[in-house]
Amino acid sequence: MPTGVKVLGGLGLLVAGAVALPQVRDYVSNGHRLWQMERALASLPHAPRTLHVSQNARVGLLMGGQGRCDYFVGQLRTCGGSRDAVLAHYRDATIPNPLTGQAEHVSVLFVTGDPIHEGLVPPDLRRLRAWGLGDGGGDAAAFIVYVLVSGPANADPRCR
Repeated sequence: MPTGVKVLGGLGLLVAGAVALPQVRDYVSNGHRLWQMERALASLPHAPRTLHVSQNARVGLLMGGQGRCDYFVGQLRTCGGSRDAVLAHYRDATIPNPLTGQAEHVSVLFVTGDPIHEGLVPPDLRRLRAWGLGDGGGDAAAFIVYVLVSGPANADPRCR
């Protein structure tokens, strides 16, 4: 193979790598931020008499619009106690926002039907089956404890 072809091939690989590098970097960075949020939510002291059912996490353009990247972490839990006690327990609960370093308040959404209409839950998580809970949800009250934050858009393909 002539040297000129090798040089052009090498330059082509270099350009392709330079184009893909920001996407890969931001994809990995966003995944790490999401993992940090998942870990922080899991380590919260959760309300007494509640049981963890499942959890979900997403990063991308979750709530529509453009020019940002959304991060959602949530746990579906059931409780045998009162809703007021659950709400009081999480009233001042926060987790660190890995984008800003600030504390983000945890939100609580009681599931009253399927699909879930209230709250800031990404569209693909508004069915109880997405949380591993069948239609109706059983006898115990179900709720989602979650955090949704937005950051600036970046080269991650999920945020475009």
